Amino acid sequence: MTSTRPETPREPAADLLGNRYRLGPAIGRGRSTVYRAEDVRLQRPVAVKEVQLSIEGPGDSLGTRHRALREAQAAARLSHPHVVAVYDVLEERGAIWLVMELVDAPSLSQLVNEQGPLDPARAARIGLDVLGALGAAHAVGVVHRDVKPANVMVVAGDRAKLTDFGVAKIRDDTQVTATGLVIGSPSYMAPEQARGERAGPAADLWALGATLYFAVEGVPPFSGGNAIAVATAVIYGLPRPPERAGPLAPLLKSLLVKEPEGRPSPAEVRRQLLAAVRQLRR
Repeated sequence: MTSTRPETPREPAADLLGNRYRLGPAIGRGRSTVYRAEDVRLQRPVAVKEVQLSIEGPGDSLGTRHRALREAQAAARLSHPHVVAVYDVLEERGAIWLVMELVDAPSLSQLVNEQGPLDPARAARIGLDVLGALGAAHAVGVVHRDVKPANVMVVAGDRAKLTDFGVAKIRDDTQVTATGLVIGSPSYMAPEQARGERAGPAADLWALGATLYFAVEGVPPFSGGNAIAVATAVIYGLPRPPERAGPLAPLLKSLLVKEPEGRPSPAEVRRQLLAAVRQLRR
């Protein structure tokens, strides 16, 4: 005889985030913590980024929540092979949790710190992928604003994936960072961004130039004893003359021009990166 007794609802698993994601070890720490995790529903590995909501006051908490949700919204607009995908976003346990594609690879920062500066051809190939990711973002109204070596993941074959849209500006977002507030990483932010002005797509191209400079030189183009000194150098100073850039040197110089309108177009950047790759293959 078949029982007609209704099934007892299954209790949510206490160790699962959102009754779906099982957290594993931390694989990255910075402004937030990234964990290796498993999506038990789809049975696939994922990365889960924990963004703690501030306990200092409701205003801080709201700002943190908005930046985390903006990162999810910005990444969700993109479907591109060179952008780390965001699958889900949850809010619980006093934090925002972003569920992302798991990329088992070092960042460009880690790669250079462990192996030394890259040859210009390798850097150019990585640059082409980041440029493609930025083009896709700009096409849907997203400016990344924090392109830097730590946010470029380098997978097998020197293929790159851009991650961390936490300070991105979305074209139709009415709550974006106000003019006058500097946000980003001083060594890789464009002069207009360091001045607290609005940063457009040209600011991302500056950051790409600074990132490629680091890739081939092993140091950022501007230095200083603290963030203010670095930002001052970005606004008023000249970058260190590159010593290892080879055919990339003219492109780096043009990308690091102070005024946004003086920088090359994405099409010109792509042309010069491709030319560097072909020249070094000979």
